[in-house]
Amino acid sequence: MRLKWIKEREGVSPVIATILMVAITVVLAAVLYVMVSGYMSGAGGGEPYVMLTSNSAEMSKINVAVNRDEPLSSYKVYLFINNTKDNASSLETLTPGTAGNLTFIDGDGGGRLTTGDVFNITALPGTNYELYIFWKQTGARVGYCKIRTT
Repeated sequence: MRLKWIKEREGVSPVIATILMVAITVVLAAVLYVMVSGYMSGAGGGEPYVMLTSNSAEMSKINVAVNRDEPLSSYKVYLFINNTKDNASSLETLTPGTAGNLTFIDGDGGGRLTTGDVFNITALPGTNYELYIFWKQTGARVGYCKIRTT
């Protein structure tokens, strides 16, 4: 039995190879886009972002800035004093008024968390305070502020 060597072999044509490479690239780009777009829409898929700031002159006053207005009932707020949750100051549903050491003022009175709303903390000197805001639909933390009174 003799082995026969094939010296000429036809491969995939350059046109077909190019079309396959372009198709694979498009599919990979689409998969990558879908994966990355989930990160761009925000953690957990679209929670609002709440920025809490306090200036050095009024450490117990925390100003609110949000990327979109949502009803107050969409949020829950926890106040920690020296790393311990203050249950009297924590709100399972955000409402205007005072709870324990925490007062929330709905700046425009519209029942929505908007830029310009204010949290006031009845503060003691030399104390650490941490204010957490959570989005109730997903449980994700959407706002945080830490202050230390002097």
